[in-house]
Amino acid sequence: MFAYVQRRRKVTIINNFVIQSFIYYKVLYSQYKAVRKMPIAIWIILFVIGPFLTIFLPTMRKNKEQSPKTQSNNE
Repeated sequence: MFAYVQRRRKVTIINNFVIQSFIYYKVLYSQYKAVRKMPIAIWIILFVIGPFLTIFLPTMRKNKEQSPKTQSNNE
C-alpha cells in the first residue's frame, strides 16, 4: 500500500511538472514578441528550473518536516 502511494505521488509530481512547464511555456509564448532575442539557453533554463522550483521545493520542505514523524511511527 505504501509503495502504491509513493508511486502515485511520483506520477502526480511528474504530471504537475508537465502542467507547470506548459504554463511557463504559455506565459513566455504570450510574451514572445518582447523576448524574441533571448538565447536558447535561457529558455531551457526557464523551462527546466522554473517548474522544478515551483514543484520540488515545497515537496522537499514537506518531506523534511515529515521525516522525524515517520521515524517515530516506525519505531
